[in-house]
Amino acid sequence: MRKQLVVLALLLLASIPAAVAADVDKGLYIGGGLGQSGISDSEGSFDFSGDDSGWKAILGWRIFKFFAVEANWVDFGTPSDTISGIDVDVTADGLDLSAMGILPLGGHFELFVKGGYMAWDASIDSDDPTLDASDDGEDIFYGGGAAFRLGKSFQIRVEYEEFEIDDTDAVDLTSASATFTF
Repeated sequence: MRKQLVVLALLLLASIPAAVAADVDKGLYIGGGLGQSGISDSEGSFDFSGDDSGWKAILGWRIFKFFAVEANWVDFGTPSDTISGIDVDVTADGLDLSAMGILPLGGHFELFVKGGYMAWDASIDSDDPTLDASDDGEDIFYGGGAAFRLGKSFQIRVEYEEFEIDDTDAVDLTSASATFTF
């Protein structure tokens, strides 16, 4: 009987770190990220390819260890290009909502994939007023990355996201972010 109590006590003590880790893995989090955005589009004589610094604000909720939902405000900056001697700037931003699948790979490291929907606004500004335009819409996006937890609440991550925005060839953001879980 005494041996069984010792074994039971050891099992309970061994389960405490797992219970604490489970609490760390869940909850509301906020964060922000900086990175490199790229936009390219080719239609007839219009062949645009530019990149700029981009950023995002993150609000998420990790529901359980392997799943989270996340909303991001993404600003793609103002990628620029010169087309037939005309300077062209594209400004784009939007709000996205995604579901994230998370694969923990040990104590502090994890991989994730995400996919969702983005409501975006974009405008083209150039030296030639006939090229100027603006548009908005809603389209899907997807991405993935890796994260590393530092302590109980702080996480850094790197990720790549691709946005399937209509009438463009490619819109993407590669970023490094930090999040804080409450």
